[in-house]
Order: sequence, then structure tokens, then C-alpha cells
Amino acid sequence: MLAAYRSEQGLVGIASRWSRRAIVTRKSDGKVQEYIYHGLADIGSGGEAVFVTLTVDGRLMIAVQRFGETRPRIVTDGPWDTSPSINPDGRTFLYAANSAHDVYRCPMDATESGGCRLVHTDLLGHASARMSPNGRLLAYNVADAAGWRLRVLPLDGGPMRDLGLLSSGRILWASDTRLWQCELDAKKWSEVDVASERFTGRTVWRPDSDWVCDDPPPGVGDLENFEVRKETDVTTEVHLVRGM
Repeated sequence: MLAAYRSEQGLVGIASRWSRRAIVTRKSDGKVQEYIYHGLADIGSGGEAVFVTLTVDGRLMIAVQRFGETRPRIVTDGPWDTSPSINPDGRTFLYAANSAHDVYRCPMDATESGGCRLVHTDLLGHASARMSPNGRLLAYNVADAAGWRLRVLPLDGGPMRDLGLLSSGRILWASDTRLWQCELDAKKWSEVDVASERFTGRTVWRPDSDWVCDDPPPGVGDLENFEVRKETDVTTEVHLVRGM
């Protein structure tokens, strides 16, 4: 959780109420890598991470860190970038910028935002944007006065489809035509058939989970060669910056 305030001197304070730690263990040799982030993170099949980081001047930016690297590489410019996800090809990732209205696609080896390209713009914003395994569909969540719902965009230029299905959390593709969506308040995952635009009836409940969307359905989002554990750290760090 992040809080912001302005002092009489024109300073803006951004206090990080919590940060998270992803502890990634390689099964073959037991080597451990820790990633510290402030927001959301995604772990790839090679143990690499793409995550939101809070900079010393109070900006939220997207960083990339490979398994074995000691320091993250900040790729984007902020000031409020979010929803990073690694694409199935393992060579690119997505993130949302400009108040989450724009989704960008970047190479995993990018060193600055100039290496990224705009994928889609939605005036309602993007949350949990994720590309299908075949790279043809982009699924994401939007919210307005009617509540949260799921949208799917064909990346070959076809029309965006608003599925009108409740979706308020993480999205994980199970195949090129089916995905699982996390419903935070209901503490469950529900499977959706994208072609028919309907729920399949398969549901996985997580009533005792504090972080429902970090506990996906069995066999979905698992890493073959790595184990991932996530922890929350409460912090009291405060950063003062001018002119935001």
C-alpha cells in the first residue's frame, strides 16, 4: 500500500506501507534468489522477475532482474507504472503506464523505455494484462461504475471484446482459448472459455488464503525448475520529493 501527501513546503511524501519479497529456489541445486518489490511481480520460467519498484524520488517503475543477478535493472520511466507480466515467449514482458491506460511490450533485455512499444490503449485502464500462449490475444481487467470485468483483445487487429464477466484480480492463461481469473473478494479462481465468452464451471476456492491471486489453480502458472514463495514486509520508509 502506498500513501502520498503534500507539505506546506511543497514536498510530497510517499510512504511505502509494505513491500513484498519473492523467494525463488532453483530445484536442481537449491540456489536461492530474492526479489524485493513494491506492488506486483511476475516470475518467469528461468527464475527471472519483472516487478514494480519504488525509486528514491517516489516513482513507481518496472524493473527486470535475472536469476543470479545481484541488482535489478529499471526499464521504465514512471511515475506510476504497474501490472508487469512476462509473456509466454520468455523474451518480452508487458506493463501498464499513463494511469494504466496504455499497455507496453518490452524486450526482457531492454535497458530503457525507448525499447518498448505501445500495444493497446483503453480509457478505462488496464489491470493484470496478460498475453495468450500463442501471442494472439491480450486479456485484461477494467473497472467503471458497473464494477470489474474482463476484456479480450485480438492482437491481429480484430475488435476488442468485453466479456462482461466479473474479474478483479490476476489473470493466468491455461491454453490459447481458456484462462483463469482471480476474484479477490470471493477468494476464488474461475475458468473462462474465451471463444464462448462463458465460465466453464471450473472453480478453485481459496477461503483461507491472504493472497488469493498468488495461489493459482493446480498446474496453472507453475514453474518446472523453480519454487516461489512470497512474503510481505511492513515498512515505514518515507521518501520526500518536490514537484510531483
